[in-house]
Amino acid sequence: MAVNFHSPEPLFDSAYNMFPLYNAYSIPSGIHRSVSPLDLFPQPDFRTLVYGDLNIHYSTSNAARFLSNHDQFISSPYFNKVSALLFSLLNTPAVYTRFPFTTNLCPAVLDLSFANTAWLPYCSSWNLSLPPTGSEHTTLSIAVATRS
Repeated sequence: MAVNFHSPEPLFDSAYNMFPLYNAYSIPSGIHRSVSPLDLFPQPDFRTLVYGDLNIHYSTSNAARFLSNHDQFISSPYFNKVSALLFSLLNTPAVYTRFPFTTNLCPAVLDLSFANTAWLPYCSSWNLSLPPTGSEHTTLSIAVATRS
């Protein structure tokens, strides 16, 4: 799902008055996910943010986690697409975004956020907070800095 944010005035000290935010929840189904990397990462013509619970594990977001061949097989198409389109992962490595309710499962980094190169100068921080809903997932806030 994409939401386009519009403003009557230019945003973030730029000539642009719009930016899209892509948000997805990708449901695992064997070796596939319900949201493909082709659908999630468009060829951007302007600043683009992508955020979602992709239900994938990848070494860049959590180097301390052991990744099986299955994990790598599932996550590689997403990160290959990210790399090809020059998006950058905004997550702080190993900062968990999923905290299970049971003690037999370990925390994980499943919620990922990406910005294309046009957005990066404006992302001053990426923060996580636990939602008040009691969900096992965290919520995203990106602080946007204007250039002076």
